[in-house]
Amino acid sequence: MTPRRTTATLLAALAAPGIIAAPAAAQDGTLTRLITDGDRFDFPAAGITNEPVRAITGVGTNSIGGFATRARFFVPFDSSGLAAVYGDRTGIDGGILYDEVTPIFDGTNDTTFTGVGSAFGLADDGSLTFSATASVNGGAFDRYILEDGNPLVQTGDSVPSLGASIGAPVYTGSTADGASHFFEAEYSGGNYGFFRYSEATDAITPLLTTGDTIPGSRGLRVLNVDQGGSFGSTATSRDGSQFITSIDTDPRTRADTNFPVTETLLVNGAAVFPIGTPNGSFFSEGMTIPAAAGGRPGETWEGFGDLAINSTGDWVAVATTSDFSDDWTITQNGRIIFREGDDGTAGGQAYNVAINDAGDVAFTFGDSVYLNGEAVAGPGSMIDTGETFDSVVFDLALSERRGGEVSLFFRGRDTAGAEDGLFNLIATVAEVSGLRGDFNASNTLEAADLLLLQAAVQGATNSATDLTGDDALTNADVVEWV
Repeated sequence: MTPRRTTATLLAALAAPGIIAAPAAAQDGTLTRLITDGDRFDFPAAGITNEPVRAITGVGTNSIGGFATRARFFVPFDSSGLAAVYGDRTGIDGGILYDEVTPIFDGTNDTTFTGVGSAFGLADDGSLTFSATASVNGGAFDRYILEDGNPLVQTGDSVPSLGASIGAPVYTGSTADGASHFFEAEYSGGNYGFFRYSEATDAITPLLTTGDTIPGSRGLRVLNVDQGGSFGSTATSRDGSQFITSIDTDPRTRADTNFPVTETLLVNGAAVFPIGTPNGSFFSEGMTIPAAAGGRPGETWEGFGDLAINSTGDWVAVATTSDFSDDWTITQNGRIIFREGDDGTAGGQAYNVAINDAGDVAFTFGDSVYLNGEAVAGPGSMIDTGETFDSVVFDLALSERRGGEVSLFFRGRDTAGAEDGLFNLIATVAEVSGLRGDFNASNTLEAADLLLLQAAVQGATNSATDLTGDDALTNADVVEWV
């Protein structure tokens, strides 16, 4: 069995600010163009033929390299356009999976939808989950979370533990087995929450809601929506055991009411601390970034963008800082691992991040896609249709490892017609040592491993350095290593 790769996480604990030290990722051949603006499709149910794609948004993948994205077509009978879900459940031979003019029948329900969300959950069994405005069995159109046409959650569903019903659900992700699904929604009184829906129990469970006190934040609470607060980016692990979110918090609920805290990063509902300050400032707007976490003198966090987390709790985030000359960063497990200006990205922005259960980290920055710290696609990359790649636009998905390879999906432009398209890249990733305590993957226990362990303990990061298995990083782990 291939051991879980955590070297990237561990090396970040000691590395100087910049590209993360990680196993190499090699680009294997050209990019594969999956779908692009101008591609044409037929919709027999509506008598539409040869209709061109006008826009592509969002992408999701599963552990076996399938994908799904949203394609929009501008058709004469609908000023808002016709939405379709395009993809392949097990590979990259794409096609229209669902569209607004063709009813979905799952054996029980006859569903027609209009307006598709841009988040897609593709389970390893091929089931596909997304949010949409839909009509089920001839009923009124309402906001639903659908799994292959089967309505799982809809506006008005009850949450008994809150004594409330939900508003329009906004889908965020599913587990790899397709048994649990996650979403954000407003509920009674202008409150807001992050929820799990279980297919086994047909029940909704709140994971984080307005008014919750945030552990580790010295009294901050989740802010109400009608006070300007809302959930930002939210991501869950493939097994559903971990979640990460950025939310607005209410600074008036803490003792220091003069501190202007608003946006705060949470992992499993608790505050997160940068490396070097396990009991000090946490990831929140206005908080100081310690030097050990890659901060510069006087630098503070300003906000958080796209987020990702894996099943062991390793996480990665787009974060901005008060250093406006180089304010865009990629932060992993409490430390800045990539900053605007690194690798010639001056003036560029970070857009998306992804992490799989092997610990491989992907992100888009400037015009390029990075995997484990190396640019694997960017300006000049060859496309299988003969053009060259120009720049990344948005959206990123990363598969689990399969035979030493991962599959990357991202949206970008070519240099020929500057058309937006969805691209795929298969990249090779290096395996690492399975020796317990060999954090630098040298196949030997040595002083460098101990230094990595001590740095992780100092920062209290969540990684494989928890050798005692007590879900805490303490000196006991150092003693265990020795």
